[in-house]
Amino acid sequence: MKSIILELTANALDIAVLTFLFCKRLPRKYDSVLPTVIFVLAGFFLECVPLIWSPSFYPMETILILACFIYTCFRGGTWLHKIFWVSVSFVTIFALAMIISPTLSLVTGISVKELNNVSNFADRALYLASANIVKIIVFYIIAKNPRKTQFNRVTMLLCLFIPVISLVFGNLVHKVYVYKYSFVPIDGLILLFAGSYLLISVVSIVLYEIIEKDSEKMVYLLARENQYATMSRYTDQIKNMNSDIQTWQHDMKQHLGCLNTLIEQKDIEGAEEYLTRLTDKARLSYMKINSGNYIADAVLSSKIRLATEKGIKVECSASLPEDLRLDDVDFCSILSNTLDNAIEAAEKVMESPYINCDIITIKNQLIIEIENSSNGKYKCRGGVYESIKSGGIHGIGLRQVQSIVDKYEGFCSIDAGKDRFKISISIPVGGR
Repeated sequence: MKSIILELTANALDIAVLTFLFCKRLPRKYDSVLPTVIFVLAGFFLECVPLIWSPSFYPMETILILACFIYTCFRGGTWLHKIFWVSVSFVTIFALAMIISPTLSLVTGISVKELNNVSNFADRALYLASANIVKIIVFYIIAKNPRKTQFNRVTMLLCLFIPVISLVFGNLVHKVYVYKYSFVPIDGLILLFAGSYLLISVVSIVLYEIIEKDSEKMVYLLARENQYATMSRYTDQIKNMNSDIQTWQHDMKQHLGCLNTLIEQKDIEGAEEYLTRLTDKARLSYMKINSGNYIADAVLSSKIRLATEKGIKVECSASLPEDLRLDDVDFCSILSNTLDNAIEAAEKVMESPYINCDIITIKNQLIIEIENSSNGKYKCRGGVYESIKSGGIHGIGLRQVQSIVDKYEGFCSIDAGKDRFKISISIPVGGR
């Protein structure tokens, strides 16, 4: 009974480290935890089959790999990333399993056969305890600090080639020498093979991390370049608006004089027509939003005009202090990216497209809520909603928004419905 409990505990830890790695490295695709619960229970059952029933042939590793692939269907990320992390996880498990038993045998003097003997409780417990402690540490190191950037297919195939070949080769070796020939190699040979196997896994992960870091840096630089270009554009817009205001102030005397002359001549219809043309011209020149913050005014005015030209109904409420204690470039990037996405989504809706925008500060918190009509068609990659336009580099906008929110230790949530899309952002602005 003690031996069965020991093996069940070891099996549970195997599934636990796999689940931990997948949950850290592959973002959530659905809000429900049901797929994870089912995977844990199914994986535990698959590993316990040999304890309950002793089949003549039971390829547990292959079946468990298939179960992992099925589970990753319910996680985010591309298929190439999913295959990579499933392959790396099992290559690592195989390598650790093969390297720990001969190492422990050399240190303690207990033979590998005794360590793997289920009926020998004390020696088996020593092996499983050592193996699982090392496994937990290794998988924690592998899973920590996941990045949100996922690089292109060609680069991913380069990273994927090594662990997949290693996984297939390791399975073949295991089947040929254990199942077919019952061959038991010497401890030194096991260590050499397992060490090489583990090195392959480490090289794969290091290569993945290096390329992922470079990819993240490239996306950051592109986004930062876009931020400064956007900021420069709105700065020019503010200068033009100020120039328009000065022009209106200069011309106001002449306009009033013309109106006065028409009224003196009793040409009321002409005065009304002149005033209408003057009002229409002014409507295109003045800043429609007066939030108290010049960055918000410039961005919101520009985006409202753009949305209106596209036939989108816009309702906007903004009340902000002049100094938000937030970097102007970052604030401009958040507003422009979220509103660009809202306009892009709303213009695809045929009936009553709309955008509702609310921006306020409450107790040193900047609150931004933007809701727009949507056709319910979304592209989500790596847990990030992206543009579905063809061409270009997708997803930089919302990724950059999330990056800025994280920078200020804020909060960002997305509610993607069938006919609406809403993004809510909260950023502390009480001090830096």
